[in-house]
Amino acid sequence: VRRGRITELTEHSFIGFNRKETYAFETEILNNKRKAIEINILDQIPLSKQQDIEVKLIDKDGAQYLKDYGKISWDLSLKPGESRKVKLVYSLKYPKAQKVSIRRQ
Repeated sequence: VRRGRITELTEHSFIGFNRKETYAFETEILNNKRKAIEINILDQIPLSKQQDIEVKLIDKDGAQYLKDYGKISWDLSLKPGESRKVKLVYSLKYPKAQKVSIRRQ
């Protein structure tokens, strides 16, 4: 399993009095086993308890989304030697004057 940022879809911009940041990640899964496997990939997006900070899920690439927890889950079946990529894209919108800190991996 390998996870990385998609730089072409990641952007930072200003809209009026707000700042908007878009983050995009791709997870690649490779089955090195000699038989088919079932795998569950779990990811998450940030959650905000403040009304002036808006988190919006843009693309979940067919995953299940639990909004209350920010959890994203893909259930995949991979044949021997098969590789699959899944994509996650979300945006943050918040006032320019406010500092928002998210842990980036």
